[in-house]
Amino acid sequence: MAETLADLVVHNARIIDSTGGDAFEGSLFVKGDEIAAVERGPLNGNPSARATRDIDARGGTVMPGMCDGHWHPSYYDIIDLTKLDLAPIEESVIHGVKHCQLMLECGFTMAVCAGAHYRIDAVLRDSINNGEIPGPRVLAAGRDICPTAGLTDWNPDFWKLGLDGLTMVCDGEEEIRKAVRKNIKQGADVIKLFVSGEGAIASCNQYACTVTKRELEVFAEEVHRRDKFASTHVRDRHGARMCAEVGVDIINHATFADDETLAIIRDKNLFIVPALGYIFGVFENGDKFGLDDEFRRNTDAAADRDHGCEVIRKAHQMGIRVVTGGDYGFAWVPHGSYAWDLELFVKHMGFSEMEAIVAATKHGAELLRMGDRVGTLEPGKLADFLVIDGDPLADISILRDRSRLRHVFKDGKAVAERGRPACHCEKVPA
Repeated sequence: MAETLADLVVHNARIIDSTGGDAFEGSLFVKGDEIAAVERGPLNGNPSARATRDIDARGGTVMPGMCDGHWHPSYYDIIDLTKLDLAPIEESVIHGVKHCQLMLECGFTMAVCAGAHYRIDAVLRDSINNGEIPGPRVLAAGRDICPTAGLTDWNPDFWKLGLDGLTMVCDGEEEIRKAVRKNIKQGADVIKLFVSGEGAIASCNQYACTVTKRELEVFAEEVHRRDKFASTHVRDRHGARMCAEVGVDIINHATFADDETLAIIRDKNLFIVPALGYIFGVFENGDKFGLDDEFRRNTDAAADRDHGCEVIRKAHQMGIRVVTGGDYGFAWVPHGSYAWDLELFVKHMGFSEMEAIVAATKHGAELLRMGDRVGTLEPGKLADFLVIDGDPLADISILRDRSRLRHVFKDGKAVAERGRPACHCEKVPA
């Protein structure tokens, strides 16, 4: 490395490389869009002799960019779930563009969509990939698939509104096949099916399983036929077992999964994204939005929270890959709160600080099927990384403080600085 002049060196840093080892003092070298080297110990030589630009981390932390595994880019300030399908498409697009930039400002360089209006997330993904707007690496999901009387089939039939922008309501094998194919045609990478309900919806609560085993089998078969990601919203015990048995790639929530179901998930190497930020937000911020004690009792929210945490604690102990992603985009868990998930993992789900960071980086990249390109700080991988004032291993909550994120890099370029868009100047500020 000493013989090669890098484009950038970050030195005087505590490095968390997310490979599972301990943090260490060292330097990170970037050439083009890739990590050229990661050196342990004090920097050998003058920074200007080793690289054309340098950042002195001043004893701060360098770690990979993070992943939100349950992201709704087009949702904004939603209070009543049943109003989701009434959001104007024009406003949803504008908010989606803003949320892409916001993810970078929060240190998240990867995102897995869990549903968006129309095909907004696919357009956002393509615009990011074409360099037209800033944003993370995105897996798009498009519209959800929901059975009749399922979670998002909430409008009375006599309204004749439909749910064209949010959900495809369908039943039986052939309708589900067609819905999967339509989402793929519209650019989705991830296809999501509602398997159970939600406490906030009285007609379809979290204990209701709303699809048959055969419908779920057909769903997974059709998604995998096209090499896409099968994803489900599932909370109830029976639905979670079916999702595990048919091999759903991304199991969102798994709130009441039993030990036998978790063993199947482990053996099939599937992912769980608990998305418990949504539920914790109901308790911590809900009163401001009318989600008070009566609402929490009526929706049995405490059961979602407590069982959900216990399930994820067991899943983690069993070696299941659990990825951060908290269902942000509702008024009580707004966009920009993404890093709160790591705090919840540590405080409530049995993760150490390092394990939470690995869940948000290495395992997030594996969820995107990009583990060979991002997620850890290793030579040859793309240079997606953060420079942080402080040590998240001592206080995981600093990841929520955007002023502590000195620099966010994606593909070797500064995309955010101190919680703001990067200036894209020639010299990276120290």
